[in-house]
Amino acid sequence: MRIAVKKILRKHGYPPDMEVKATETVIEQAKLLAESFTSKSNYHIGNNNQNLEAAEPRTSRLV
Repeated sequence: MRIAVKKILRKHGYPPDMEVKATETVIEQAKLLAESFTSKSNYHIGNNNQNLEAAEPRTSRLV
C-alpha cells in the first residue's frame, strides 16, 4: 500500500521532501477507516426474503 500511495503522490506532483509524512498520514487514515468499517456496532447484515444484503450503516434503513 505504501508503494501505491507514493506512486499517486509522485503522479500528482507532491513535493518529495514531504512524501514520507504524507504516506504515513494516508496509512493512518486507512487504518482508522478500516477499523470503522469493520466495527460490529456500526453495521448490520439484513435478511430480506431469504436474500442476504450487504452490510449497511445502522443509520440507513433497517430491514
